[in-house]
Amino acid sequence: MVKSNPEGAKWPTQVDIPVNDEWEETPEQPETDEHENAHIPVVMAKEIKEMISHEVAKAQAAALSHLKEYFGNIISQTIQEELNANLARRVKEVTYSDFSACDPPSYCRESNPFLCYRRIQDVEGTFDTSKCPEKLRVKFLANLLRGHAKEWWN
Repeated sequence: MVKSNPEGAKWPTQVDIPVNDEWEETPEQPETDEHENAHIPVVMAKEIKEMISHEVAKAQAAALSHLKEYFGNIISQTIQEELNANLARRVKEVTYSDFSACDPPSYCRESNPFLCYRRIQDVEGTFDTSKCPEKLRVKFLANLLRGHAKEWWN
């Protein structure tokens, strides 16, 4: 049985050590040390058992804390990898028809700088709306050019 720490610590302060453990049931070894069979007072034996159980409880708490953090990190990483894999499967690459469905303005030959600036803003808005990636923007924009602008581009 584990007893809790009265000061409110997060680890148990004592672990009961069974009285009839396997050590006592093993056959006696030949005596090699003159102090081996020395009698320990009952009070001292209880104190030693309490000290040992206290240290075992602290070691268990430290190990559990480490394992909790370790497995928590593994679980978090696994979940994140699964989410990224699912997201990658769901993300659809934008096509030109997705882009053109947003009705981007075409460009013929505009000499008014204000109108040119407005068209640029409209096309940028279309890129954002269609979620067009950077790598496809030049390709899609070139298809909006008309007349002399198209000839200049080619």
